[in-house]
Amino acid sequence: MKKIVSYRAVAAMGVLLAAGCAAPRPETMAIMERDSAIYEDKGGALQQKKERKDKVAVVVSQGDYKDYGAVAKTIDSQLTEALSAFAFFQVVERSNLGALQQEKMFTGDDSLDDDLVVPADYMITAKMNSVKVDRQVSQYTPSKADIRMARNLGQPDPQPGQRVTCTVSLSVDFRFYELATKRVIMTKNISKEYSGLEESDVMAKLSLAGQECVKGFSQTVGSRFAPPARVLQTRGNCEVARISIGTNYGLVKGVEVEFYEFVDNSAIIAGATRDKNVIGKGRVLEVDKNSAWVEVFDYDKVHVKRGHYVSVSEDQSNRMRLQDTLRTGNFSVF
Repeated sequence: MKKIVSYRAVAAMGVLLAAGCAAPRPETMAIMERDSAIYEDKGGALQQKKERKDKVAVVVSQGDYKDYGAVAKTIDSQLTEALSAFAFFQVVERSNLGALQQEKMFTGDDSLDDDLVVPADYMITAKMNSVKVDRQVSQYTPSKADIRMARNLGQPDPQPGQRVTCTVSLSVDFRFYELATKRVIMTKNISKEYSGLEESDVMAKLSLAGQECVKGFSQTVGSRFAPPARVLQTRGNCEVARISIGTNYGLVKGVEVEFYEFVDNSAIIAGATRDKNVIGKGRVLEVDKNSAWVEVFDYDKVHVKRGHYVSVSEDQSNRMRLQDTLRTGNFSVF
């Protein structure tokens, strides 16, 4: 069902989010009657911690954008930091990857050369494949508020004239290689754009765009490689749920998740035993290293129980639309 979000409602939501006091902290909410229910999965296995960490190498390329080395360094450091935080990865030293080898990684082919030797189990490449800076010139007429602010600061009155604002966009191509088979197992192209910028803010915003692209890719990696998470407890009559993964699998605040259970359909379909059945969705409110608190959407109708399974939703479009709405004030139907 689509929801119409009014200007006033979203503005209030933005204030509450910024203040960090929109609701009681999940862990302080009361444990009530519905919170005692337990989902029993007789065919399931206990969640096991992975003892061995797979070694992963990270290689970042500026592509054709040699003037944006600072942005590439930001992508490199953020990607290395994000992968190092995962419980299942160990980022390895890359100094022994020669320039020729690194160049071969960005030929555009989905497979790696047989003579390419990398001391790791996996390799992730990130290539800046588009950097755009568009400048718009407009006529500026100072408002009364602009003049009043300048006078309050003891500055001269602003004068009419031309104003230059910038729109910047960055697109990064990520590829995830399995080195034993020399093949790509995942690709993702992520873009980010900011508009209405001063000239002095361009490089900072491009670096921020790089961080956001890395964040989006890291969440995808976490959702693909994380083991099935479980609900550890609920509170507030199942209004919130604590789940068994956190930053160790790339989880951050605002990420949307799905709650599900398994249904045995062997009596209906030959060979079918365990089918995934999504029962509801939610959004991460708080996160630490090994767990997170999740808001359960429509909790009065959706009964999430201790023991239910949880996974990161592949589609994070609602989350991204909400973020853009709060940032730009472009309130719409979503």
